[in-house]
Amino acid sequence: MHQALAERPHEDIRVPYWELANKIKDFSKHLTRTYDGYSHRNLPTIIAGSVAKGDLKMKDLADFSEAGKEKLEEMIARFRS
Repeated sequence: MHQALAERPHEDIRVPYWELANKIKDFSKHLTRTYDGYSHRNLPTIIAGSVAKGDLKMKDLADFSEAGKEKLEEMIARFRS
């Protein structure tokens, strides 16, 4: 096994590393543009907006309390109107 590893041609791991690093950097920029300056008070609005856009489903919020789900559904209805 060690002989096979030693005889394999060298693979330049920098190429896939930089591809991954650039994807992470691009996603990080997206998050910053989208959510920079938000606080925990904005989370209900973000979640309701994500459901209204179709990024999330109500089933994704199954662990929320019944009162929380009702309030989110009201917010979602306002987003959709």
